[in-house]
Amino acid sequence: MSQENKKSQENKKPQENKKSIRQLSESYISQINVLRAMCSGNSLPPVESKPADTASASNDTAPVPRSRTLDVEQVAQMSGLGDEKEALRFLYILEGHKLVSPFPKGDFTSKSWQVTDEGLKVWASISSEMDVAA
Repeated sequence: MSQENKKSQENKKPQENKKSIRQLSESYISQINVLRAMCSGNSLPPVESKPADTASASNDTAPVPRSRTLDVEQVAQMSGLGDEKEALRFLYILEGHKLVSPFPKGDFTSKSWQVTDEGLKVWASISSEMDVAA
């Protein structure tokens, strides 16, 4: 094999390894779009609750809203779904995989949802492995 052929193959490998989002079902694409909406612009570390040693004298350990919290309506708009019920359906699916959670935690009637640390890791992996712009 000539040097020129080797170089051209080496240059193609990273792009060939990227998977196209078009190869996935609509359901998976919607899940990715909802996760993308939850993760977009949310690079600040989470603020979950006050540690017990710094709590006030009244033992105030109530959770503090995380910086990554979004309203279902915002998720619906940012993901391109436009429908809150559809967005909520995909949020429930992602919650089953521990990628998002309602805020406050465990309140599945809540309109506020937050991405988990695991969700951020998964989004980083998805965005680096797939051509999500396509």
